[in-house]
Amino acid sequence: MRPQVLVIVVAAMGLMAVLLWSSHRSAARPGPADGGALPPAAAVPTGPAGHVAGPAVAVPPAATPPAPAMPDQPVTDTGVPTAQVEAEQAEVARLLEARGPESLPGLAAKLDSQSPEVRVSAVEALKQLGDANAIPILQQKAEAIQDPYEKIKFLDAAKFLALPKWP
Repeated sequence: MRPQVLVIVVAAMGLMAVLLWSSHRSAARPGPADGGALPPAAAVPTGPAGHVAGPAVAVPPAATPPAPAMPDQPVTDTGVPTAQVEAEQAEVARLLEARGPESLPGLAAKLDSQSPEVRVSAVEALKQLGDANAIPILQQKAEAIQDPYEKIKFLDAAKFLALPKWP
């Protein structure tokens, strides 16, 4: 298989893994919106010094308010609509596949995305692109990032691109 095709296939598999992981993470978290709130504990009458005064009596759970209406679009953990994240990640994959003069500015623009998944995908795509002109862009964007893990990804990519190239 040609190296470019292999890189594209691996990038696409990585994007799919990130999407599946993020959707699994959001589905696995119970919360009040999906009925995951725990019912109130059973009332246990106690006497002096915390001694149980009698048998435990279960108190029926209080009426819970109705769950809020589902939004028109599913959203990720960061509040960005899932469709927007998928569209931006598809754009990152397209720019990487094109490997043309518009790839670097397009991928650099994706570093400002609202979604951390898209930003990390853009960083990985810039690494695969291998253009050393991305180093100052990655360093500049890393300064504005608050998340330490994401900042490390940006700076690691800049260091990777600064490595000497093999013939």
